[in-house]
Amino acid sequence: MWKKLCLAFFLLAYFVFNVLILHDYGINWDEASHFFKGQAYLYYFTSLGKTSYDFSGHQRVSIYQWQQNSPKHYLENDGGHPPLSDILASVFNTVLYQQFNIAGDVESYNVYVVFVSTLLVFLVFLLAQEVYGTFAGIIAVISIISYPLFFGESHFNVKDPAEAAFYSWTIYSFYKGITRSSWRWILVSAIFSGLSFATKFNIVFLVFILAPWLVAYKWNDIKKIKWPFSRNITLSIASIPFIAFGILFASWPFLWVSPVNNFLKILDYYKSIGYSVIYQPSNYITFFGINKYASLWVLLTTPEVVIFFGFLGILYCLKNFHTEKNKTSFLILLWFMLPILRVTLPGAGIYLGVRQIMEYVPALAILSGIGATFLVRRFNKNSQLFLKVFCILLFIPIVLEMVRIHPNETVYFNAIAGGLHGAYNRGIPSAGNDLGNVYRQGVDWLNVHAEKNAKLTLVNNGTSAIPSVFIRKDIQFSADYWKNDKPLPDTYVMSTTEVGWGDIFPSRAIYLESFKPIFKVTVQGARILAIWKNP
Repeated sequence: MWKKLCLAFFLLAYFVFNVLILHDYGINWDEASHFFKGQAYLYYFTSLGKTSYDFSGHQRVSIYQWQQNSPKHYLENDGGHPPLSDILASVFNTVLYQQFNIAGDVESYNVYVVFVSTLLVFLVFLLAQEVYGTFAGIIAVISIISYPLFFGESHFNVKDPAEAAFYSWTIYSFYKGITRSSWRWILVSAIFSGLSFATKFNIVFLVFILAPWLVAYKWNDIKKIKWPFSRNITLSIASIPFIAFGILFASWPFLWVSPVNNFLKILDYYKSIGYSVIYQPSNYITFFGINKYASLWVLLTTPEVVIFFGFLGILYCLKNFHTEKNKTSFLILLWFMLPILRVTLPGAGIYLGVRQIMEYVPALAILSGIGATFLVRRFNKNSQLFLKVFCILLFIPIVLEMVRIHPNETVYFNAIAGGLHGAYNRGIPSAGNDLGNVYRQGVDWLNVHAEKNAKLTLVNNGTSAIPSVFIRKDIQFSADYWKNDKPLPDTYVMSTTEVGWGDIFPSRAIYLESFKPIFKVTVQGARILAIWKNP
């Protein structure tokens, strides 16, 4: 019981801590569109089908509730990713900001992200601990919460951490259902697969993880040409795609308008961004068209201690999975490899790092827990306690580094890359790009130092990552304060400065770099944001 209480206290403390530091982070430039969409569909559901906003009697309204982005707009013009996480984030905003005003308008949306990320941390401990012991669970948890990409994105990315959480819970509950012969667990898996499917379509690739594992787990029955499942288990497995599609359809009114045509539009969208489009230079494309970008990014942005323990975990899996009754390590190995492999194969594309395949992170964390346990067990019992403490202490450097670069954890590169500065020198595409999170740090500086009625503009025009509530009211913020690719006189100009930052407007970048910025944010020796004031 005390172990369960300790776990519950840790998870609550982790959740509260991450909610309290949300004000340190901005939002990414995609979140605004997700918040608009989520609010529109939430209003459509709660108003029982009204297609235009009516805010009479509302004490507070979110800045992401505009009439031009009403339910009618999305019923007629929607596309892109499914809206379930957008809707759930809007529920958090409605409760925490609009009803009770206990969280900020923007931050309240991302409380949802922190919540589902905490559920993922819980799952990582649960699976590692159940199969490989408490020490494996502890190392797995430390590995995921000290993984810079996961920790950072869980504060300002409404899609990918949620997708990773639902994806992971689908795997875990399906695993429990099969190994316990429980049709109820499999139905739970079906529900989580639906939540995942209604967030992003990554879940469709899960069959390439679960099918090989099922074959390995039921190999003896398969060799005897014997159907390996009971009637209830068979029916529950068969129900998974129907439940998943049902949740997608029920949560997306855009599909109600024209189910077949609009679903085909969504498939075309995913094909257009994920297949036959190569986002990196040709030197990242190797033999047979294999793209090494994602695997290289994982290698260079994973903390060294997780690489070490994760490598030991992989060795353990390769050596021992065939002797395991439930073939758990084989499942975890597939879980880690497939998301990376699918964006490495010829014709597949990925951009802006690997946040889009974040479902590999929990598997890697569990592999890290397995590897550390595998290492400790090779020594005699008298040494094991010392070694366990030593393994935990090995995470101190990455924790200190995350504290040092906070709140810019997502631009972290490890020592193999030479830090972010080394990644800049290598010209790694998108190194230093956090999708606009760093803008908040620049705005916070301007709120203190800019004169009254100052003008602010951005190099790359997009303003979605800077909500109006972040900026001091008298500061005039617009993308239009430019003439002939030079900012108007006495205008503050802010820009992220990741690798390739000036490619869209090269003449603007050249002009700005001709004089020194008055403020900059640097991480690991590399500049990721700068503010200039046009003289």
